[in-house]
Amino acid sequence: MRPRVSVLRRILERAPLALFLLALAIGLIAYGIAIERYGIFPRSIIDDAARTARTTSEGLRRTDTGSFKAFPGTALAQFPGQRVEIVGGGSPDSAMIVSGGRHQFRELCPAHGCLAVAVSPAGEIIHAWPFRPDAILAANIADGDEYPYELNNFSVERDTLLSGMAQYPNGDLLITVHLQNAFPYAGGIARIGPDGYPRWFRRDYSHHQPRLVDGDVAIVPALTIGDDTLEFSLGDGVRTRSCNGRIYRSALNIIDGDGALLEQIPVLDTLLSSPWSSLLTETPDPCDPLHLNSIDIAGKDASGGIDDGDIVLSLLAVSAFAILDGDTHELKRMVRGSFLRQHDVTHLSGATFLMFDNQGAERFLGASRLLMVDLAANSETTIFPNERTPEALRTLVSKIRGSIDISPDRQRATVAFTTVGVAVEVRLADGEALAVYRSLHDVSDLDQFPRERLELAAQFNLIGVDYLRANALAAR
Repeated sequence: MRPRVSVLRRILERAPLALFLLALAIGLIAYGIAIERYGIFPRSIIDDAARTARTTSEGLRRTDTGSFKAFPGTALAQFPGQRVEIVGGGSPDSAMIVSGGRHQFRELCPAHGCLAVAVSPAGEIIHAWPFRPDAILAANIADGDEYPYELNNFSVERDTLLSGMAQYPNGDLLITVHLQNAFPYAGGIARIGPDGYPRWFRRDYSHHQPRLVDGDVAIVPALTIGDDTLEFSLGDGVRTRSCNGRIYRSALNIIDGDGALLEQIPVLDTLLSSPWSSLLTETPDPCDPLHLNSIDIAGKDASGGIDDGDIVLSLLAVSAFAILDGDTHELKRMVRGSFLRQHDVTHLSGATFLMFDNQGAERFLGASRLLMVDLAANSETTIFPNERTPEALRTLVSKIRGSIDISPDRQRATVAFTTVGVAVEVRLADGEALAVYRSLHDVSDLDQFPRERLELAAQFNLIGVDYLRANALAAR
């Protein structure tokens, strides 16, 4: 019996330590649950470390292929003639600016590719803006302490991507860039001269599609970095949503032609103080609750409760667009419909708007469309694609990007299905496709691309095809 007593004694002697370890384990589990549920210390440290590890891992796997999508089967010998295709009869009567980026239009810009090219109505390239990412980021005039970035295995050449563009009357471009392997992704805004060199660059969290609104004054989507908790009114209480990091708080930057910040409008705060704050219950991402992706200014012919100078905001995360009073910046109206995760909401006339509807199309026409929304008539009309659209253009899908541009005479529009590298010029009266632009490029001498590059043209993202409004270039 002595051995049994000895074993029991040893168990009893160690019981306090075992109970302590058990209690410690239970306490750590409970604390871990509290960290996840309530975001208490050290939640932010853990989230930052996880984000750093994730972006570093992604960066190590990423190759230097820009926004390459696929090889669509176009032979290298044929691709220049297939970049622009006339499909609606006749010939286009407008010059265009076609977006580019890393490794695109290398026959004109062999170092890094062309940022964009101007194309004549006959389809000839009449001007090219070389892409100079090193020079752009080096021209920063914003205060780095005010706009800190976390960079993980970041390469200026590889990880600087064109995001949006607009045209100054003198031929300069206004562009925004997004940054891979960086937090935040919003890389900033630059004014680019005809030679591709920046006149200035603001590394200031500007992003997506800029608009020139008054001479050289621009308004552009932007953000500020908040904490990890979002609070908003819901019924008679307050709803809290936690982010596993820091929240992107949507804003608008108003910037003059020399790059000076004239004003910042806090879009998320404006929504939070409005009767529409409960829409935030529907955001799929508490870390980017609105994802502002475009702005526009209502024209002089605005009507139906829309006034000249009102600001139009496309809010992807809640599948809505908002109207801000142009003078007070108060939220006048929030518009929702059958559209889903839309981009580039643009005022057409009266109370009518055009948008690139990414995922809300009618079933038989695919998943992306050019949609017209008439607030006065409370109606929606799918302009493109439609029953007359050629079969090959009916199934173009861009789930996460897209842009439109309306012609100066307001009779036509270009629709860029960004992630398939195709844009279509459309007549608004009947949705007739007039021309097709394809982002096709020769990468045959770049080893980082698959072997198909030796025989086939590569297709890249197409940020946009815009009507050329720059007087200095249009006259060529």
